[in-house]
Amino acid sequence: MSVVVVVWSLSAGLLKNGYMPFGKGPDIYYDPVCFDLKSRKKNREFSIVKLDNEEILCNERIKVVAELVPTFEHLVKTTIELANRT
Repeated sequence: MSVVVVVWSLSAGLLKNGYMPFGKGPDIYYDPVCFDLKSRKKNREFSIVKLDNEEILCNERIKVVAELVPTFEHLVKTTIELANRT
């Protein structure tokens, strides 16, 4: 039950600050992957960023670790290209 509360409060804090979480890093990496709602582009797309999980939990600060892709469309196309290589 406490894990659900932590995840919910983390998500609420991220949304309040303009980040919509939808995933996390693989394996042992818990960094949230989010749409950066402050980066809205003309085509209504948002950048996808990875945030520092420990910075959020330990220091209650949001730190963008990296922009993973400029748009969701770019993420989908890249994923399809990678899948076609195998």
